[in-house]
Amino acid sequence: MEHGLISKAFLLAAALPAIAMAEEPPLCESYTPGQLCLCDGWGVSLIAEGLYWTTREHHLVVTTSNVGLSPTNQIPPALDRWNFRGEMVRIEPSWDFGWRVGAGFTSPCDYWDFFVYWTSFRTDDGEEVDIIDLPGLNLWGHPDAQSAVRLFAAEGDWDFKYDVFDLEFGRAFWIGKCLIFRPHFGIRGAWIDQSLDFVFDFQPQSGNPFGALTNLSCDFSGGGLRTGFDLHFTNGTGFGLYGKINISLLYGQFKSNFLETETTPSGNTVIADSVDDSHMGISAFQGIAGINWNRCFCCDRFRLGIHVQWEFNLWNDLNHFMHYLNSLSSGIFLQENTSLALMGVSFGGGFDF
Repeated sequence: MEHGLISKAFLLAAALPAIAMAEEPPLCESYTPGQLCLCDGWGVSLIAEGLYWTTREHHLVVTTSNVGLSPTNQIPPALDRWNFRGEMVRIEPSWDFGWRVGAGFTSPCDYWDFFVYWTSFRTDDGEEVDIIDLPGLNLWGHPDAQSAVRLFAAEGDWDFKYDVFDLEFGRAFWIGKCLIFRPHFGIRGAWIDQSLDFVFDFQPQSGNPFGALTNLSCDFSGGGLRTGFDLHFTNGTGFGLYGKINISLLYGQFKSNFLETETTPSGNTVIADSVDDSHMGISAFQGIAGINWNRCFCCDRFRLGIHVQWEFNLWNDLNHFMHYLNSLSSGIFLQENTSLALMGVSFGGGFDF
């Protein structure tokens, strides 16, 4: 009897490590962030964000102020004269609101995830210069006049529309006790439209004053590949710090227009109308840094999260406005190839089930 009890105790002691190991998750689970995988969930994620952004561009120049009343073509200019002098008057973009929505799915088998996002942002700004700060120069088009003219009033308005679609595949891995690494790849589509509208009032050396309406536009639509990675630091309290870096290579269509109309008391006359339709590739960079908080409830069946982040987007060689450098009859122009930057705060949350 005593011998049988000893045998059973020995077998039970030998089986305890095996039972403990059976209760642990499979080895592959250790590579998947626990707080990103819900219990008995469908793996669906819904995301919504508000954007408070501003933009920066190189070419938003309206005119020059305080050029002076007596410039000269003499080289070198005589004493107290100059060939050119003045300060650039620019349109300074303000801050505006936008939005981003997304949805995703995480596979319960191998933990690969799939997300789609739509980002939309609109803004418009203007700048007006009156006769006090002028005469100035028309830096975009040229008046249709036989003699020299002075610019004594100028107004510029800029309108900007930004829509971007992102689709990405990725997988999260633990690379430490508190650090998660998630590489991803996918595609990006972009529709970015800009327009510049100027109103110039001129006073010729002789004759009546006249005006010029200059309308420029530059629209881009295209798509391409997008890749990057996310880093997420968490200490198990629900709060975390994260950063994201993405780069994109896109190929698309540029449509650039230049239209100038002369306005007089007797009517309006179109004096220049130019259209450029081209295809080329561009690159884009996106960087994000933020803080988030996640909380699971209903026995880890659902999860609610909120976050706030700083975001920076750089689009290289996106602006293709046509910039005329001489009289319109000469057809000498420079096509701008400058970059666009969008930056600001994004705030929102997500719900997983």
